[in-house]
Amino acid sequence: MTNTSNEHPAIRMNACLVALAKGKACSVPLWIEQGYVTMHPRNEAQNYTAEETKALWAKARQQAIGAHSCTETLPVSKKACLALNYTIASGDHKGLVVGAMAHALRASTSRYSEAGRAIREARDQAKIAETGGWVHEPTGIIGPSRKKTVVLALRKDKGKDWHKLANKDALKAEYALDCVQVSEAPAPAPVAEAKTATVTKAVLVDRCKQLSQPTTGTKADLQARIDAVPLAETLGWHS
Repeated sequence: MTNTSNEHPAIRMNACLVALAKGKACSVPLWIEQGYVTMHPRNEAQNYTAEETKALWAKARQQAIGAHSCTETLPVSKKACLALNYTIASGDHKGLVVGAMAHALRASTSRYSEAGRAIREARDQAKIAETGGWVHEPTGIIGPSRKKTVVLALRKDKGKDWHKLANKDALKAEYALDCVQVSEAPAPAPVAEAKTATVTKAVLVDRCKQLSQPTTGTKADLQARIDAVPLAETLGWHS
């Protein structure tokens, strides 16, 4: 099944549903992601047995019910489901007649739906885990691609309506310059350990005198006595 750029996605979805409705083994670019039936992100056909095909149809039908105003309900009959049409109301495809169930099934996992957001978030996290992602260095935000990282960083700095700003294009270009692949980002500078000044036995003896402690024994003995005095901690003498 090919993917034509100017073809409405509901048409491709409907072709998948027609294949499923036959109830036979088939190959379609539909799969279950995060528990929802959706198109494969790379439009790759998935192989299903006859039983799997029937189960996928049933899940798709149930998912489409209520997902759009054109499918408040759906008939049980597969043929009747496929016979229902919907006319696109706006956009480049306004007036185009598509399968109602296919249109609703797409709507159920659109970027505006809870299911769609869950699916896209899981995809993004998987890509970050695989590639390391991109980081916007000033904010430290990591995304799956430079483009998405720019959007996430702008949303954080400028708010969710950043895309309505008059200088949005300039901001995108500016933020893109600050995005690098995590694998190429410079490693953070190592934190130098603070060097502990060497305390001589004479110093420990003097501190013990000031704290009215015995001044005999090894350096360890002297330090142990100092550590046992609360005042010594205030003076910064505890080990």
